[in-house]
Amino acid sequence: MGATLDAPEKGLEFFKQLAESGNLLSTVSSAATLAKGETPIGFHWDYNNLAYRDANKDIANLQVIYPKSGTVAGVYLHGINAYSPRPYAARLWAEYLYSDAGQLTWLSGYAKPARYDDLVKRGVISAELAAQLPVVDAPISFPTFDQLGTGLSYIRENWPKVVGVTLTK
Repeated sequence: MGATLDAPEKGLEFFKQLAESGNLLSTVSSAATLAKGETPIGFHWDYNNLAYRDANKDIANLQVIYPKSGTVAGVYLHGINAYSPRPYAARLWAEYLYSDAGQLTWLSGYAKPARYDDLVKRGVISAELAAQLPVVDAPISFPTFDQLGTGLSYIRENWPKVVGVTLTK
């Protein structure tokens, strides 16, 4: 609907339309509510929705759809506390996460790992695993910290006025 990372107003209009059509519920969706049909549409990171789809394939026909106008990506950050009781254990864990094996573990759960391009370039991803991955041709945007902060503030302030649905867990 024309929303951007710098102008989320039209995004709220989209959610207002979902609410008016009865497709935006006040409860947060989960794998269970999606599979039971209690939640018509769920917004989650794609790797979560793809896992929900796989886990419920025998009881529900869940579809993961990427908006043609684009999607928002996010990154996970982690740190190692040098003053923790076992900082070397944390370092070993981090080494595993960034090893080929760790990166392939992320990928097998549909999360695109930090070293994905390197894995592709070196032919490390098996044909079987590559065939399971979704093909996404929509543009992907990585918001800056400033865009996240400004956008979240705008949404928190204007969601009640524009959308009018109070979300509960």
